[in-house]
Amino acid sequence: MKPSVKYLGRVAIVRVPRGSNIDLVEFAKDIMKRNNGVETVLEIERVEGAYRVPVVRHVAGSLDTVTTVKEDGVIYTFDASRLMFSLGNFEERRRVRKLPRPGEIVVDMFAGVGQFTLPAAKSEASHVYSFEINEEAYAFLVKNIRLNRVEHKVTAFNADCRKSVDMGLKGCADRVLMGYFKGTVEYFPTALQLLKNMGGYIHFHEIAENESGWATLYKTVSELAERLGYFVELVNKRVVKTYSPKLSHWVLDLFARRKL
Repeated sequence: MKPSVKYLGRVAIVRVPRGSNIDLVEFAKDIMKRNNGVETVLEIERVEGAYRVPVVRHVAGSLDTVTTVKEDGVIYTFDASRLMFSLGNFEERRRVRKLPRPGEIVVDMFAGVGQFTLPAAKSEASHVYSFEINEEAYAFLVKNIRLNRVEHKVTAFNADCRKSVDMGLKGCADRVLMGYFKGTVEYFPTALQLLKNMGGYIHFHEIAENESGWATLYKTVSELAERLGYFVELVNKRVVKTYSPKLSHWVLDLFARRKL
């Protein structure tokens, strides 16, 4: 099997299948020859830790790994050797831009470099509060807010999103974005507390089985909400992308409010 290639602006990310004996340097040079805009080729080996930091090695081209992706009228700049950017989330980013109603307050609990913050800021929302704990990602988030000229609509925090309720944001949100997986449920109580008293929407991301995984996720969050005194209704569900042969990246659109 040939390596898979992901193009992130001027950087190409190559993933080599196990058992492949391909000459990766020659393969990388061919990528740059066929794609004039590609200046750097990296091989991704794995993704590590809670911050999902890619472990890569330089294969060919420039040692500069900072790149820019332009997508649906939004500019994303980041270091492809240090930060993840999933092209497979394109439709979800586009959808996030259409979700907020005029005047809504949105909280993005896992902002990264602005993957969902920036589309939300380009929407009809009145303001977006954006949390990112990783300092490297936060630096690019702030830069991308400026590049997209949405400083007036976004307030960004380099902090754990679980601290948001103690930072004056409890009960402020019409809509909460939870664009994270492998442990998202741990943050669900915070998302509930961020919603206005009248209730609001939570967009909950997680990895689960292809066919019925969404039902397992919904059962988990609805039971947790029940224990915390909240009502949760499933409004919509969709597969964001395939994660592995048996697993999918799901997003559940939930309406939640405190029980009377």
